[in-house]
Amino acid sequence: GYSPSLTTSQGLTFIASDQPLYASQKILAFQNPDLQRSIFSILGPLHIEQVLLHIHGNLIRDTGLDKVMDVSFLTVESPGTATVSAAFITRARYLLQIIAVVLHSMIMDSYRDSEINFNEWLKERCNENDNFFYWNMILNLQLTILLFVRSVRERKLELFRAVLASTCKYFFPPHWP
Repeated sequence: GYSPSLTTSQGLTFIASDQPLYASQKILAFQNPDLQRSIFSILGPLHIEQVLLHIHGNLIRDTGLDKVMDVSFLTVESPGTATVSAAFITRARYLLQIIAVVLHSMIMDSYRDSEINFNEWLKERCNENDNFFYWNMILNLQLTILLFVRSVRERKLELFRAVLASTCKYFFPPHWP
């Protein structure tokens, strides 16, 4: 099983653990307000990655990309959800890398003839075209998931924090479909 990990920073203790232990920690924290101010419980990296992959699966549903993931045997709950079990995490990461490269290549091919700064061009294209905005968002989510994996593998707390902060827009979007 997964054992909890402790990290202390600026007087706070962060505890990353799997779901059953996380639930127990939350119950204790709600019963003791002093604990809520000094101990911060988060799900372990595998659970966070699974949730991010579930969000990715929901966002790509009915786009055709979900069919690619189905063909790659990545769905386990129901067809078209692209929800990934722990057994398929490595395959999902590999597929995300491939799709991210393809999407990035398509963006760069589209930009090739432009004469303005790339960031300005990208912002302009996202504002003009909903489809372009959508696929750019998917690419950013895929890169965020891959950065999350990197932060865990390399044990870089600052990168881990930055990536978790950047995932908030996916966990709490203003207008979830």
